[in-house]
Amino acid sequence: MKNKFYSLFFLVLFAMPFPFISIYLDFKYGSMIGYLIMITAYIVLIYGCKLIKNNKIYLYGNGISVIVSLIFIQSVAHESWYYYFKPLTPVQLLIFLALLGLILQLSAWYFITKNLEK
Repeated sequence: MKNKFYSLFFLVLFAMPFPFISIYLDFKYGSMIGYLIMITAYIVLIYGCKLIKNNKIYLYGNGISVIVSLIFIQSVAHESWYYYFKPLTPVQLLIFLALLGLILQLSAWYFITKNLEK
């Protein structure tokens, strides 16, 4: 029962729209802190998933996160967003960030697994 609670907890945290938050903070404040928050959150969450031994939760959470981010970007983005993120559109940047986040998570998973097994 406890493991199911933690799995649901991590799924909810992974489902947060980190890519949208990063893009929004970059556009609104011209700050890269959103990207740093996203990277840090992904590493901490992947470590938590490894501790509860749930290998699939981060994939489901990332999928939900990308879908929620896409919905938010479609509803919030206007013409100035397209100019700000040139040569990419906000949706292309979202896809790029999602893929980059997935690569980061898989790398972190590998290194955490390697270090926890020692």
